[in-house]
This record gives sequence, C-alpha cells and structure tokens, in this order.
Amino acid sequence: MTELSYSKSFLSMLAQRPIRLAPDYVQDPRQLPARNPYTLPHTHPEKKKRPRTDTAGDASVTITLKPLRPTPGSTPLTLPSVALSTTVTTLKHKYAASMNADPARVKLLLKSKPLSDVKTLSELGFADGDEVTITTMLMPGKAGDAAPPPPSAAAPEVEMNDVKTRVLAGEGFWKELGVFLQERLGKEEVVEDPEKVLAVFRAAWKE
Repeated sequence: MTELSYSKSFLSMLAQRPIRLAPDYVQDPRQLPARNPYTLPHTHPEKKKRPRTDTAGDASVTITLKPLRPTPGSTPLTLPSVALSTTVTTLKHKYAASMNADPARVKLLLKSKPLSDVKTLSELGFADGDEVTITTMLMPGKAGDAAPPPPSAAAPEVEMNDVKTRVLAGEGFWKELGVFLQERLGKEEVVEDPEKVLAVFRAAWKE
C-alpha cells in the first residue's frame, strides 16, 4: 500500500464518523450564506376622527310627510322648525294624530328605506335649514282606528265573585270540606271537633 492510497482510505474512514463540536463552538458568520434583510411592512397612521359637534339643540329643519300612495283622506303634512333632536317616533305620532290613526300603523321611509324609530334627524344626516321630504306608509286598517283601550279589570273580578258564590252555595263543596276536616281533625289526639269546625266555617260564610 502506497502512502497515497493509505491517506485516501484513512480520510474516507474519518468521513464516516460523526462530527463532534465543542460546547463553546461558534461558527464564523462570514462563512454563513447571505440572507436578505427582514423589514417590517409599511403601516399608515390611523386617521383621527374629528369630534362631532352636536348642534341639534338649536338647529331645525322643515319636514314634509308625504304619503307614498295618494288615498282618500291622506294629505301631506308639513312640519316647520323641527329640531334636529326629534326622533322618528315623534314624527310618527304627529302624522298619526293628523290622520286619527294608530302610530303603530305608520311607517316612515327615506330614499325607499325604512327609518328606525330611535334615530334622530341629526343622526339621519340632516343639517340646519334643510327641507326634507319623508315618505309615509299607513299599514292596512281602518283610518279612524286608534289604540284600543286597555281591558277593564272590573268585569273579570265580578264574574269570579259570581263563580265563588255559586260554588259556596252548593252542598257539594261543604261535603268535600267535611270529608277533609274529618281526615285531618278526626283523630283521638286532636282536640277540635270536625263537625264544629265545619259549622263555624259555614256560619262565617253566611254572614
């Protein structure tokens, strides 16, 4: 074996062994491959919103409530000097009062879109001095219908009293009460007499 062949075999044997590095080994950065620098994406500063000045207390607009479809008895209603703080609900009540109708039947539309009851005129984008036309719709029902009055509670109370009187006047109720008292009081350790208790109850009802 020549010296050259021996060197080749020795190097090939060393190449098969794992590489062991010292614990404090640090690779030379100059031998590392070049890397592209990482840059953060460009961000635009957030635009600050201008504070909204509320002038609804002093400003006013002219509102015209115009029916969507002309019907007998329905005419446009013009409301001058309406404050911008006025809500849609207030406009509904004013139009319903002029039509003698229930406010729940009134629908207000702006640019063919229904308006929310809690919105104010300033929130709808109106400014001082504007003349606005709002379309109205009156849902099906009688024109003169108003909100139904609340039912009286006196009639059910009187009817219930009549039912109680008829039940107490019958003998069936007192027989059932006597059986109940006999089961509860008809024992030796109980002092009360069921018959006497039943008589007291009946006398109290007759009074």
